[in-house]
Amino acid sequence: MFSTVDFEPILERQQTIEALKSKIAALGPPLRQPQKPIPTGIADVDKRIEGWPVPGVTEISGQLGSGRMRLCLPSLGRLSLHHRIGIVDPLRQLNPPGWKGVNLKHLLLVRPPLERAVWSTEQLARSGCFALVGLLDPPRLGRTGTRLVRASEHGACALLVWTTEINLRTPAKLRIETQNQQGRALLLRFPKTGESLWVNTES
Repeated sequence: MFSTVDFEPILERQQTIEALKSKIAALGPPLRQPQKPIPTGIADVDKRIEGWPVPGVTEISGQLGSGRMRLCLPSLGRLSLHHRIGIVDPLRQLNPPGWKGVNLKHLLLVRPPLERAVWSTEQLARSGCFALVGLLDPPRLGRTGTRLVRASEHGACALLVWTTEINLRTPAKLRIETQNQQGRALLLRFPKTGESLWVNTES
């Protein structure tokens, strides 16, 4: 079963800090970390990009139901076999037991209040304990995006940010927009080139 850090809104900031630091410390030494981009696990996507940047921020935008998380499940499944993954879910939208192929023993799910979501993501990314850290539907990132980049660099991890719309103020190395899904297929758009592409997420 995956580990969860579920903060009560009434916790003071210092209590929140100590609770998360304690959880990270309890993980022990980092597992072996990848030192190059992480393949997405989808052949047609990996032909066009090198994978999720390590270190670096990837922005994956799309409306609910457009396949934002599904795009990432192949890579999360492969990565979780030998590496830890940390995901910050302030709106409590995720149901990891339904993620086919993901080793939940290597997953830490953090559910802080929305105003502490970016801070929590920084702590996970900077810790060096995770090969990949994800942040789902944070408040709109402005200058705080730079903090996430620095945390990713410090912890040598990939950092995925899932949003409902593209935010060009986020200093992302890579942007992908999920536009639609039909059966096993996803329609992706790469904002940098304007290219659109249907892909099979189970390839």
